[in-house]
Amino acid sequence: MLYSGPADARRGRRPSLPSLITSVEALTGTAPCWFAYPDGTFTEQEQHAVEALGFAGAVQTLRRPGGGGRYAMPRVGLKVDSTAGPGGRLAVAKFRCVLAGLTRRRLVTALAHLWHSEAAREEA
Repeated sequence: MLYSGPADARRGRRPSLPSLITSVEALTGTAPCWFAYPDGTFTEQEQHAVEALGFAGAVQTLRRPGGGGRYAMPRVGLKVDSTAGPGGRLAVAKFRCVLAGLTRRRLVTALAHLWHSEAAREEA
């Protein structure tokens, strides 16, 4: 049985990490290399367990800057509307912005700040 997340946890069914790896291998034909914490949350004990099982890293939804290194990387959502250009094709520049954590609001704010800084320098 494959673990389906919070619904199974509420029913008291929490499989071990090794059994999850076996389930993914059975479905895909290859072992998983990265781990996504269920609900994006985790404890230090779970972080060490994921590392001990040989995962290359893990992603989480909580923003913990500087905490945990590659076993607590922020999860990045990739949606078609945030990564596609005309005709639905991948827009590399948009894709890079999303991976860098630049939302439209952050990008507009950063560009406005740069523009105002340049304008202030030109006036001086």
